[in-house]
Amino acid sequence: MPNFDTGHYFLTTLAPIKHGSASDERGVEVSHIERLRTTLAILPTALQSPATEQIGINSPFARDRHTHLCRFMVLDDVVYNGRPRSDAIVNALTGKDPLVPQKVDRLNCAYLMFAADFDAVKEEGDPLPETLTPAEQDAVRDAYARRLWQTMNLELREIYDNCVGFNEVSDADGFARYLGRCQVETTMPFNDYWIRPPKLHGLPVTGLIALVAVPALVTLIGFLWWLFGAPNSRWSAGPARSGSWPPLSRPGSPIATLYGMAIGPCRRATMPICRRCSSRSTYSSTSRTLRSRARARIPRPCMRISAHSSRVTSRTTRWHPASVRA
Repeated sequence: MPNFDTGHYFLTTLAPIKHGSASDERGVEVSHIERLRTTLAILPTALQSPATEQIGINSPFARDRHTHLCRFMVLDDVVYNGRPRSDAIVNALTGKDPLVPQKVDRLNCAYLMFAADFDAVKEEGDPLPETLTPAEQDAVRDAYARRLWQTMNLELREIYDNCVGFNEVSDADGFARYLGRCQVETTMPFNDYWIRPPKLHGLPVTGLIALVAVPALVTLIGFLWWLFGAPNSRWSAGPARSGSWPPLSRPGSPIATLYGMAIGPCRRATMPICRRCSSRSTYSSTSRTLRSRARARIPRPCMRISAHSSRVTSRTTRWHPASVRA
């Protein structure tokens, strides 16, 4: 049951308030609900703030050391949450008129709500239990009600004298039975305590380190291989000849694949762009590379071959491959 959680009991009761009127302490005839509101308004609170400490009168619930917190409240009626949602298309097909008022839940009278959070023990000094059966929970509730009657029966009489059925209560056992009849189930208790610390799972530090270190290591290997061992690097003298590839950078090897995926786009972005055809050159601008290009007669994308001569000319660089000295 949600009434019990980790050694603590969460009690919620709703006592119906009487209709009619009664005389207050001044002898004036007032309604029972007005008389109850006045009694609750002058009930002292706990000495938990500088303003309440100046009063010097402690709450009567502080006389029981097992009470954590409690509250009285007059419930006049339930809150209307609006009409239940419905589909407009379904309403049109079924002929349901959305203007017809629906049934609204209302209370037949005002209720006095009492909510308390206390230790689920029967006697002073008992350890907090981890589990309780429904019968044991009822016994814990009755024991708490009897302790309240023994410590603050005068205040309880003045409060509950405005409620229906309280005129039958004359002792602690009667008050325990009365609270049992007025009890409603606590569906969502709030508890920030535990009997033993819970087993909390730590962060997977090893997994997080690996998640960060592996991509960083792959990037570092690719960068170093681009500097010192990658094919067609910036220190290469010309086109790679057969057998000149480093062992790990041969085409099809894992390092070459990683190099092409990680470093290739970066190197392509830094290559020089031809001003005429806006194409990126994959050859170095050193004289040694130019000589090798002249021998191989490899034209640039923007080069054209003259119709009257076999010489290859360039629109941008204006140099003749045959004029380059070997």
